[in-house]
Amino acid sequence: MTSLDISCSDHLAAVLDNIASGYALLHVLFDDTGRPVDWRYVRINARFEAHTGRTDPTGRLMSELFPDLENLWLERFGEVVRTGVAAQFEQHSDVLKQTFEVTAFPIKPRESSLIGLLFNDVTLPSCPPPTVGQTWAPPESPRLAPAHDGRATPSLSIAGGTRALRAGKAAKRPTSVLASTGLTR
Repeated sequence: MTSLDISCSDHLAAVLDNIASGYALLHVLFDDTGRPVDWRYVRINARFEAHTGRTDPTGRLMSELFPDLENLWLERFGEVVRTGVAAQFEQHSDVLKQTFEVTAFPIKPRESSLIGLLFNDVTLPSCPPPTVGQTWAPPESPRLAPAHDGRATPSLSIAGGTRALRAGKAAKRPTSVLASTGLTR
């Protein structure tokens, strides 16, 4: 092995530990009827905590960390395990008061009930409209993640941002303070 040879698992670990997205490997648990009832965190990356506010969930159950989390998360993740088909979706959680853009994908073999998650917090910051005489400035974004070289990199995806704009979720940015008040120059 030369000094440039690295294993696939080392490469994957480096990627997952350095991306701006949160990552979690989950073991989805089912009851006797095949209904998903909980999940256990098997592995996370450093950004998991930044996106969720939860520290060191490895080995713990979702029901311990997020006891009131909406059941739809279990249903979606259970469906990924059952079908073996990845799912991409954007979902708001009233409990966490956050909106996430999620990619959930099965880990083979399907019988393992393992899925991987890549997710970003795409919650748009609230921004009150400017008043007369006040200039508009964009709010600080929690989605600027420090890259490994110290630069800030946006983790909001173009697709998620475009969907938010189309849905009217983005803060309205007046072209000028005068225009926003109806006054002209």
